[in-house]
Amino acid sequence: MPLLEVAHLSKRFGGLLAVDDVTFHVDAGQILGVIGPNGAGKSTLFAALTGFEPASSGTWSLDGKPLQGLPPEAICGAGLVRTFQIVQPFWSMSVLENAMVAAVHRATSRRHAGQLASEALDLVGLTAKQHATIGSLTIADKKALEMAKACASGARVILLDEVMAGLRPSEVDRVVDTILKLRRERQITFLIVEHLMDAVMALSDEILVLNFGAVLAKGKPSVIQRDPRVIEAYLGVVTDA
Repeated sequence: MPLLEVAHLSKRFGGLLAVDDVTFHVDAGQILGVIGPNGAGKSTLFAALTGFEPASSGTWSLDGKPLQGLPPEAICGAGLVRTFQIVQPFWSMSVLENAMVAAVHRATSRRHAGQLASEALDLVGLTAKQHATIGSLTIADKKALEMAKACASGARVILLDEVMAGLRPSEVDRVVDTILKLRRERQITFLIVEHLMDAVMALSDEILVLNFGAVLAKGKPSVIQRDPRVIEAYLGVVTDA
């Protein structure tokens, strides 16, 4: 049984159909890359799945539990968590305190929340900076903190929205290593929206391609890279099959 199942999900903004009848599933421990041209509906899909934008239609479930219609905090509590393109930390709090906020809903005490937060920070390489201020962090550290917060919340599936954007190659490598570590050590499943094609193709078990809100293709990275429909959507040119 797939861990995450999405069926006929659509999101309409007035006359604009931003997500159009999207259906797919993700197995436990899988990394699914979600790609497509700008405006393809990738971030809107993440927003709908996590309750930040109410879906217009469709259903989705995590481990058989229906999630449609639930508020973001309930979806997070069920284990489906997202990060954002623009990091959104609590600037007046320390790194550790930021991660503790994410752990509060499942912690039995403040001390327990601190323990869960520390464990999450260790997983992403931020133990040495847990008492630092947010303003002292690099962009790469802030994005690592977003992943730590997701882990501290108890996430089973993490939706990463352009977590590698704006990073140097060495920092991208760090993100890739962290994702693989979280899958290996915490059995976390990932959906990754990313424009760095080399990284997403190397990381992903499968690729879901969106175009104008609809699913254009889904398959292994090696197949997707050669699909003329995908090449045309990205480059605006028709290629030989």
